[in-house]
Amino acid sequence: YPLPHELRPGPVLSMTMDYLCTTIMNRGEGQEAMWVDFLWNRTRAIRKDIVIQGLCDVESATIIEQITRFHILCSHNLCEMDPSAFDPKINDENMLKCIQSLKHHYADLRDEGINCPNEAEFMAYDILMHLNQTDVLRRVLHYPDHIVQSTEVQLAVKLFTALNEK
Repeated sequence: YPLPHELRPGPVLSMTMDYLCTTIMNRGEGQEAMWVDFLWNRTRAIRKDIVIQGLCDVESATIIEQITRFHILCSHNLCEMDPSAFDPKINDENMLKCIQSLKHHYADLRDEGINCPNEAEFMAYDILMHLNQTDVLRRVLHYPDHIVQSTEVQLAVKLFTALNEK
């Protein structure tokens, strides 16, 4: 484990993520292969700092949401890249880890009376990432009512239903 002085506090992690999103990701469209490994390593380190410190607040949830969107962007933009340069399976695994972390964050924050504005969006991504699993609808039933009834989750459920109709 790193020493306490080696860990970045929440506000520093947030500034780091903002820098990565606004400065590094915006460099050279079409040159994603050059920066994807760099960003992947940095976002992984940010997630690790969040986990080691046990951060669970709106700020850390927002950071994990940004990292999840990074993995979604990679899935879309890099899907045709050579597997030696970009492995979609590893990307999906990391995206699912992010979504799992978000589920825990959302539940813990909800217990404190805090609702996260992007929760429905990320629960919809969770459904979409599990379209081939039959227990998806059972999992959705455990979401809070306002999430189940959201436009995002309703669309994901419709896509799941359409795909699985026989």
